[in-house]
Amino acid sequence: MVSPSNPDNGYGEKLAEYPAMGIAHYMIVDPRTGTIEVYSEPCRARYQNKASYIFCDAVPFGPRTVRTDAFRRYGKAGDAPAG
Repeated sequence: MVSPSNPDNGYGEKLAEYPAMGIAHYMIVDPRTGTIEVYSEPCRARYQNKASYIFCDAVPFGPRTVRTDAFRRYGKAGDAPAG
């Protein structure tokens, strides 16, 4: 999940470090935009494949499927306050 205080960490450092470590799949959930990105097939310091989704999609992630219909965006009306 992208941190509201440091969103660039998920899209920057981790996106370079994880494939270099051989992590096969990486998912970025961004409540600011209601989007999800799934990266796969690591090769050195980058992933070869990227698939994009939106909240409410069924998201394939390796051998699993992640249901995202309950995901909520930051600051949307009706969301419970953090804490």
